[in-house]
Order: sequence, then structure tokens, then C-alpha cells
Amino acid sequence: MEIPGEPRLIGVVSVEAPGELDAFFKSAVWLQGFSIHVTTVFTPLRAYEDFAATVGDRLGEESNISLVECVPRTGLHYFLTFTVEYEGMTQEDLFRIWREEAKAALDAKKSGTVLDLWKVVAQRKVFAIVCVSKPGDLDAISFDLPIMKKMGDKVHITCKSLRQADDWIKEVRRETYNAIKVMGLLYFFESTAKLNEQGYVHSCLSLYNALKGSRSLSIREIWKIPGEHKLIGVISVDSPGELDSWVASSYEHLVNGISTVFTPLRPYEDFAANVGDWLEEDTNISLVHCVPKNGLHYFLTFTVEYEGMTQEDLFKVWFEEGKAALGAKKSGIVRDLWKVVAQRKVFAIVCVEKPGDLDKISFELPVMKKMGDKVQITCKSIRQADDWMREVREIEKEQFRMSSSRLSTAENR
Repeated sequence: MEIPGEPRLIGVVSVEAPGELDAFFKSAVWLQGFSIHVTTVFTPLRAYEDFAATVGDRLGEESNISLVECVPRTGLHYFLTFTVEYEGMTQEDLFRIWREEAKAALDAKKSGTVLDLWKVVAQRKVFAIVCVSKPGDLDAISFDLPIMKKMGDKVHITCKSLRQADDWIKEVRRETYNAIKVMGLLYFFESTAKLNEQGYVHSCLSLYNALKGSRSLSIREIWKIPGEHKLIGVISVDSPGELDSWVASSYEHLVNGISTVFTPLRPYEDFAANVGDWLEEDTNISLVHCVPKNGLHYFLTFTVEYEGMTQEDLFKVWFEEGKAALGAKKSGIVRDLWKVVAQRKVFAIVCVEKPGDLDKISFELPVMKKMGDKVQITCKSIRQADDWMREVREIEKEQFRMSSSRLSTAENR
């Protein structure tokens, strides 16, 4: 599989002996011809069915688990990593929940929702490739799994958007293929410029122009991190493959050494409505339009844990928090906010009059009052990329004017 918009391929290989991995790279003549550096990391895995059978054996239960064949289907693909802790639980408690979880996971594999999944050897970690109709389905999965319902406060999930590498290769070779199109897929992007012959500013400037000039990307937000060589923002595409199309056609990425990381998002309103549905609360949540205002802008990341709480406790607090957050969006304090797909993480762009207002917000939000000890916040100062762009152009004009003036003076002499 290929990670859209990033120069990375991931997958699972089978070998008869570990030495075959070394033999492969030693004989890979195609790598020696590249001027770019290729790094590969291998993680030992075992079939999830085999692990599930082992858990059953440890519990003294009869298990008749065989290899499950998945029936692939069309949709959006994601790579999920589940990291499981069990502080305060016995090992037997963990095994009983994991046994129930394994049954649900293998049923999902039979249905085609899970293409495949593997247990990382000697670690409490599981890799899974899933296929869903829309990004919001991943949150439904992440909250509805038995392991998430019973000990979700001890499970951490990371998520990456994927696409079939074969489709990507066909696109590179300019062959036709059927792309999966889902209108309005949202991605957060973070682009970091590297020093080139013309400097960091020129590199960032080139990236800005590439984003603004793209026909495949619809820019929702684009911001500059002051004092750093980074642009961040939110874009909308019709299919994950459009991220690859943009990067492949971007001279800035190929020549200026710009690296971009994409994170799949969903509208916060959509997530808030889902939380209400899970609680069986009457919800009438629609897309909230913010009225932008002048002030200091910041990019906040909220990472939510809920150790010692039930999933229902978390939902009740998050439902109340959702109302407050969307109310702040209506008022203009929150310019916009998004839920990271499949993770307990929220991104928000806020506008305040002075830095101290951020501390006030961070202490008065419902989620901070009721479970603030379980919420981690990171903060970055940001400014409108358009404003930064205008300043850079004015500086360039002034430098050109001064250079022309000096040249004219020298000629007159």
C-alpha cells in the first residue's frame, strides 16, 4: 500500500529466513541507481488468527480458529495501529477482553471491513488495514470494538490514509484506473521547507504558490508558523490519489526538498452528532459557519485520554464539550476545528485578543473542568499565509528597487 502524499510504501512480506531480507537489498540493483536515499524498516509479525488461538489456549477455552479469507471491497483504506496497555488489570482480564475482541476483528475481516490484521511479535500492538465508506466510519469502529468499550482508555490508535500501490503505479505510468471518489475528504497538512540555494523563504514561497495554484486541492485553511519554515492548513480532495498527483507534479517537493505530512480529518460537527447518537441524545447539529475576527491566531492540538473512566463517561463529557466548542465557533473565537480520524485528537484554530485568553479557554472548557488531567494541549502561534506572502512580495519589490537603483548609479559613474 502507498501513503497518499508521502514518499512511503508500507506492506507485509513473507520470507523463509530473516537472511532473505538482507539478500534482497544486496541484490537490489535498482536501488543503487537512485540518487535518493531509501530507508526500510521491518517489524516482525504473526498472523492475528494464530495469536487469537493462543489467547484462547491460555484461557483454557476450546478454539477452532482458522485463517480467515477476506473478500476485498471498494472504499477508503486506512492503516491503523492499536497499542494496548492494561495498567490496573490482571493478565487474565486482558486475555478475556482480547479473546472477545479477536472474534469481532475476525468477523470484520470476513465482512471485508478489515482487509487484514496482524499481531506485532512480543508487543501488545496490532496492525490493521481497514476499508470503509467514509472517514466517520473509522470513529464508529474505534468506539464500538469490544476492547474499546471495555478498556478503551488503555488503547491508543494511530491512523494513516492508504491507497493501493498498484493504483499509484498506474498513475505514475500514466495509465488509467478507477479512483475512489468521495466528495470532500479532509486532510490536515504540515509542510516543512529545507534550505536550498535561494534560502528558506524562497522554498516556503514556492510551496505557497504550489498550493494556491493546484487544481486538485481545495484549500480550506493555510497558515504560516511565525519564525519557522513551516506551512500548515486543511485541504479537501475528492480522492486520496489527488494528494499523490499534487506532490508528483510539485516542482517544490522534488527540487526544493519540501516534506509534507498529511493527517485524515473529519468535520467536528459530524463527530459531535455521532457522539449524540451513541448517547441516544436528540441532536440537531449542522455545519457551523464562523464569522472571522481580527486578533492573535493559534493552532491547538487536544489529545484526550480517559484512564479510570468508562466510555460512556467520556461520551457525556465530549457531548457537552462539543456544544461549547461549536458555540465558540459561532462567536468567532474558534475559527474552525476538526476531529482526527480514528484518534482521540482534535485540531482547532482559535482567535483571541491576548495570549492570556488561551489559558482562560483551556481552563474553562467542559472537557478541561471535568477531565482536564487527562487532556494534553499543544499550542503554536500562527499567522495568515496570505499576509506573510504579501509581506515577502513587498520585501522582494523593495530589494529589486534598491538593486536597480545601485545599478543605475554605477552606470552613471
